[in-house]
Amino acid sequence: FLITGIRRIGLYIAEYLLQNGYNLGIIYRSEVSERNLKKLQNKFPNKVLGFKADLSKYEEYKEIPRKTFEYFGNLYGFLHIASPFYETPLNNVAPEDLKYFFASIVESAYFLSIESSKFMLLNKTELVKGHIILFGDSAIARQKPYKNFSAYLISKGALHSLRSILAHELAPEILVNEIALGPVIPPNYERPIKKTQRKKTWEDYLKEKKYKIYLCDGFSSANEILQYFLFDLVIIDRM
Repeated sequence: FLITGIRRIGLYIAEYLLQNGYNLGIIYRSEVSERNLKKLQNKFPNKVLGFKADLSKYEEYKEIPRKTFEYFGNLYGFLHIASPFYETPLNNVAPEDLKYFFASIVESAYFLSIESSKFMLLNKTELVKGHIILFGDSAIARQKPYKNFSAYLISKGALHSLRSILAHELAPEILVNEIALGPVIPPNYERPIKKTQRKKTWEDYLKEKKYKIYLCDGFSSANEILQYFLFDLVIIDRM
């Protein structure tokens, strides 16, 4: 598998895939992700290949699917999880903001999916030869965008369309799905629920395993989502 992003929810997904016997090519950028990568490499020797790349720059990631295939000898899936996430209020947004979000979220998903699909088609399985899973946002799927994140949500909206396009283009050999999560870091996430409670960060939610609060309706964990989309061989718009 090739996966982008192991900073938060991607780390749990990566561990799940590795525990189930898969090899992983991982695209990362931040220092936090690099530390997570090293932990995975120590825990799962010879099963994790890391690539440091900026997903807003095509030249930095275009060869990664090929390198992953050549290293492991196969490529069965691509999961696009990584995404920038910060506020872009309408009265303080620049063209560069939208270009950065679009390139990081949509363009990278588009070109990495295309390149990955070429190697998935080489798999010798009879029916389904590969999986592509794009991680969207429930605000788009439900048509209930939250304020001050316009550049991010516009790009996630385009990703939502890309899922449908790729599903038609690559069927039936490659299944393409979207998981429309709620935000792992909720907008204004440091605001306390009650005045008596201390402020919570996203680390608190992960440590308490309450990250499931922000996942798709009907699922209790990231692992359950993967089980549903990867191994039940479905094409479905969950929202």
